Amino acid sequence: MNTLIENADIYTPDQHIVNGSILIDGQKITAVHSGKTASLPPDTQIIDALGKKVIPGLIDTHIHGAGGFDISAGGTPGAARYLATQGTTAFLPSTHFVMTHDELLRSIAQIAEDMQNMQEGAQPLGIHMEGPWIAADRSPFSQEELCYPITRGDIELFIKASQGRLRMVTFAPELPGSLEVIPWLKEQGIIPSIGHTNASYDLTMQAVALGLKHSTHTYNAMPSLHHRNPGALAAIMDSPQIYAELIADGFHVLPPLMRLLIKAKGIDRISIVSDAVPLAGMPAGTEMDWCGLHIGTDGEISILPDRRPAGAYKLLNRSLKILVEKEVASFSEAVRMASTVPAEILNVKKGRLTAGYDADLVILNEDYNPLLTMITGRIVFSKI
Repeated sequence: MNTLIENADIYTPDQHIVNGSILIDGQKITAVHSGKTASLPPDTQIIDALGKKVIPGLIDTHIHGAGGFDISAGGTPGAARYLATQGTTAFLPSTHFVMTHDELLRSIAQIAEDMQNMQEGAQPLGIHMEGPWIAADRSPFSQEELCYPITRGDIELFIKASQGRLRMVTFAPELPGSLEVIPWLKEQGIIPSIGHTNASYDLTMQAVALGLKHSTHTYNAMPSLHHRNPGALAAIMDSPQIYAELIADGFHVLPPLMRLLIKAKGIDRISIVSDAVPLAGMPAGTEMDWCGLHIGTDGEISILPDRRPAGAYKLLNRSLKILVEKEVASFSEAVRMASTVPAEILNVKKGRLTAGYDADLVILNEDYNPLLTMITGRIVFSKI
């Protein structure tokens, strides 16, 4: 079936096309035009974008849940359905590290089974395991007895449990034996990512030389930048090949530091992630137990009973709003970081509104809320 989206303010994001149109055949984009398309197949479905912004679907490579659904506890299908209503069209379901080894294996197996059977909502593109191979002192949630060094044998167990769907792992490279695993992870098609780490600058650069090209929620869960003890953060900024995740909720990293990271890395090396907990999108006052802690939300962040922060709350469409309104990036640049760059990291034909790419797109209103979400040519959410 052919679909035409017309009267659209299109961000490809390589170019901005005012009053443009997008022609879709089945699951793929076939053409993007300025103005109206002259001739159309007779069965074409026409959607009026009402002059609103049309962007590539948002891609979240680091998210633990949303809409009240906990990905680590069988909530992947529910989270996927909710994410589609918020403009996220693809994601990496991400596990947390506050589980025993057996619990984590069962969680991975459940996510893999759900991925195989899912037919609705945002598209899962693989599994991201955030630990348990981390420095325990680098998270308020972590428990030392549940954290340990990464090994090839352990990853092989999780690859089997995931039915080959493991796509990214976050680990602390300073833990014993961790560096040796990096080349092997890349051979398996798994992205090694530094995170929750106390690694030195020199050790991080050793990891980069071995193939490390990704950083989990840069700035967060790693030592601050210091002029005589540069650490992992300086190595990330100093390595052009590293893609740096950034939680752009305006809280986890304040705007001046977001701008600094962009200056150091460039737009095309920064991937916006939500790192959202299951409370994401829930009304202010909602509470739940997660990772052994009782958390709630004030509608802006996730908090503990003593008001300390407890994970991220805002999803990627909210991050776009923050990046633009806080003058961190232009709208087009924000879209690149939240869609194009993560697609490049995952090597998928998404993240661009151009011929040959998946027809994943979002029509946004003035407040960055989706009016329509399309995934591989199928409308999964619409208020139009």
